[in-house]
Amino acid sequence: MRSLLMKDIIIQKKMFVISLIYLAVLFFLQGIYGVYISYGFIAFVGGFFFIVTANGFDDKSKTDILLNSFPLVRRQIVSAKYLSSFLFILISAGMVAGINVLLYLTLGADRVRPIGLFELGVAAIAVMHFVSFYFPLYYRFGAQYVRVAIFLLGFAIFFAINFLDTYMEGFVSLLNIIRELSAEQMMLLAFAEAAVLMLVSWLASLRIYAKKEF
Repeated sequence: MRSLLMKDIIIQKKMFVISLIYLAVLFFLQGIYGVYISYGFIAFVGGFFFIVTANGFDDKSKTDILLNSFPLVRRQIVSAKYLSSFLFILISAGMVAGINVLLYLTLGADRVRPIGLFELGVAAIAVMHFVSFYFPLYYRFGAQYVRVAIFLLGFAIFFAINFLDTYMEGFVSLLNIIRELSAEQMMLLAFAEAAVLMLVSWLASLRIYAKKEF
C-alpha cells in the first residue's frame, strides 16, 4: 500500500515544483497589486489537478496491467487511489498555507490576507465530492473519457443553474435552514455527507475494478 501511494507522489514531482512557482507568483501579485485570491478554491484546483494527472499517467502507461501482475489484492490498488487523493489535498493545502504564511510574514498583514482553516476545510470537502464521482467513472471508462465527462459536467452545472428558479421556493427554504446552522455545524454536516458519499464511491469502485480484465 505504501509503495502504491509513493508511486502517485513520485510521478508528480515536476507538477509539485510548477505548482509552488505558480502559487508564489500568484500570492506575490496579491501582495503587490491587492488581487483577491480564494485560497480554498486554489487548494481545491491543486488537489483536482494532482489527482487527474496521476491517474492520467497510470491510464496512459497502462500501469494497471503491471500492478495486476504483482501479488497485490485489487482492493489495495483501489484503496490506495482513494488514500492518495487525501495526500494530494494535504499537499495542495500545505503549499497554499506555506506560501501564504511566508509572504504574510514578508510583506505584512496589510498586503497579504491570512489563510483560514475554514477555507482549507471547504477545499478538502470539495475534493472529497469530486473523488466520489471521479473514481467510479475512471475505473469504468478510463481517464480519457472521464476528462470529457468532467467537461460536459461543467456545462451541465452551468445550464442547471438557469433552471434553478423553477424550484426556487424549495431552494430558499433549504437555504433558510442552512443559515440557522453555525459555520462549524455546516462544516461537520458537509464533511459527514462527503464521507458517506466517498464510502459508497469506494464500494462502487471496488465492484467495478474487481470485474475488469487485464
